Amino acid sequence: MQQLLSCQKIKKFEKEVDKNWNSGFFASAKNAADFFIIHSYYTPYQKDSKPDEILQSATTVTNNMMQYMKEMCDENKVLLKPIALTEWNIFAEGSKQQTSYIAGMHAAIVLGEMIKNKYGMACRWDLANGYENGNDHGLFNKGDEPGVPKWNPRPAYYYLYYFQKFFGDKMVSSKINNNDSVIVYSSTFSSGQIGMVVINISAAKKTVQVTTKNFTQGNNYYIYSLTGGTDNNKFSQHVLINEKELKSDAEKLENIPADKFKSKKGIIIDAPSYSVNYILIENK
Repeated sequence: MQQLLSCQKIKKFEKEVDKNWNSGFFASAKNAADFFIIHSYYTPYQKDSKPDEILQSATTVTNNMMQYMKEMCDENKVLLKPIALTEWNIFAEGSKQQTSYIAGMHAAIVLGEMIKNKYGMACRWDLANGYENGNDHGLFNKGDEPGVPKWNPRPAYYYLYYFQKFFGDKMVSSKINNNDSVIVYSSTFSSGQIGMVVINISAAKKTVQVTTKNFTQGNNYYIYSLTGGTDNNKFSQHVLINEKELKSDAEKLENIPADKFKSKKGIIIDAPSYSVNYILIENK
């Protein structure tokens, strides 16, 4: 009985430490920290979350974490320092969510939201882990996924790869009128082009017309559209790039041409259901 009471006291003490840790730290360190670290696995722990819940968390959680840090600094009268999200992924499991293309879409939205909210740094967890029937945070298969070559990229790899290629040097403002199911992140390259990421988080195809300000369009624009396959119900383990499925290593990316369109009649993006579309617009 005495041992049980001691354990209860310890747990109560631990809760109080967790509850008051931030205020205790700020009272002691004040403005000495160079940056602040946070972690998030976005979706509820071990819940068989659906695609919409996962994708919505990318915007709400990223925004809420930054707002929380701003409020915490205000309450404790310290300066807001750069925020480093040093671990992030999704906790959803039960339907192979973590190794699906939905996890890739989630990753693209998180990147856009982190840039918009001015995070200082982010590290996705992790490069390689353990397959565990699809409950695997690893960006690459380390060799324990049945029927898949060792070090084969998971779907999220491709979404991160194209984001890096198509998002420019500076984010610029953008908006979608009267359409809550389409998310847009826009940027400019120092070389003059516009890079955009248009994400359709709905099950219906959406058409987006792009208009630009203070920019002279060139003759062409280019698109890579990433969608899921037809396997594993709503959580396909495959990625289609401009309707072409990659079955093995990432080197094949170099052989997939972007879809090219003339911009003379306007820039129209036909975004398939649950798609991330990476766009480059030429300048004159």
